[in-house]
Amino acid sequence: MTDYRNAWRTDGTAETLWENPDDRIVVLAPHGGDIETGTDDAAAYVHKRLRAAGVEPTTWMYHGFGPDAFEEYHVSSNRITGERFEKLDAIGDRRFDYAVSVHMQVEDYVAVGGRIDREVRRDVADALRERLPTGMEVRWRHDDMKYEGSAPSNVVNWLTRTGDDGLQLELTPVTAYRFWEYVARAVVDVYAELL
Repeated sequence: MTDYRNAWRTDGTAETLWENPDDRIVVLAPHGGDIETGTDDAAAYVHKRLRAAGVEPTTWMYHGFGPDAFEEYHVSSNRITGERFEKLDAIGDRRFDYAVSVHMQVEDYVAVGGRIDREVRRDVADALRERLPTGMEVRWRHDDMKYEGSAPSNVVNWLTRTGDDGLQLELTPVTAYRFWEYVARAVVDVYAELL
């Protein structure tokens, strides 16, 4: 693993960690770069917007580059551990009040999953509907989505104090490519109030 610029130039991998002592929230993009394009942009913007709202998040992102990045570098969120990722390991013993993880799926709807309370999932889904272009479907009920992100072993869940306060976003390709800023703003709309 190398730094971001070199990874981009050589079709390699890199980790980014912006660590803060505040344990209120961690923002994650485990499949950034070309693995799930736009997800690390969204996570970085959530980080920036939370800071503007007076919150100091910790943010971890893994970036993989190249035409076969998904096949070469994608690790299931249920198998992501500090042993596999050096910079994640640096925060692996910490537990946060909340965690938000940004992903992309090939389904034709945005999914708001994770183990966090259904009320928070619903609020984030409502905020996404307000921010995203009309007609984009957003689902927040686990029964209505393919990737619900509710496994206790999922990195977004095990990094929380309770194990039940992780929120996993599964964006459509169009949403991840073109509307990641809207997604980030919708997340911050809800979490700025929670925090």
